[in-house]
Amino acid sequence: MPVKEIPRANFSRELILTEKGDASKLLYDKGRFGTLLENGKVQLSLLEAAYLLEKGTLIVVDGRNKEIDSDKFIKRSNKAEPNFWVRYAVFKDMRNRGYIIKTALKFGADFRVYDRGVKPGE
Repeated sequence: MPVKEIPRANFSRELILTEKGDASKLLYDKGRFGTLLENGKVQLSLLEAAYLLEKGTLIVVDGRNKEIDSDKFIKRSNKAEPNFWVRYAVFKDMRNRGYIIKTALKFGADFRVYDRGVKPGE
């Protein structure tokens, strides 16, 4: 059985950007995590990245290419985004139940929630 490749992402302030590759595209295609960019990279929200990091399906590195563990990531995210921990608890619960969650800040809400099996954008 082949070893599954884990995508790598760079943490830069409030932006999480994966490296270009099949593993990143698969992350988007299978779970609808992030936004697929034209250059083949995936842009993730802090919530999505924290969830994937905790699940062991994403490796996050800082500007010096040093891996960031889940605890350090959450501490940085708390500084960057108000109420991160509360929002993450809700995000994690909904994802664990099989729902697709996307941010909805431009709509004046924290999240857009899609039923199980629905792929946003299709």
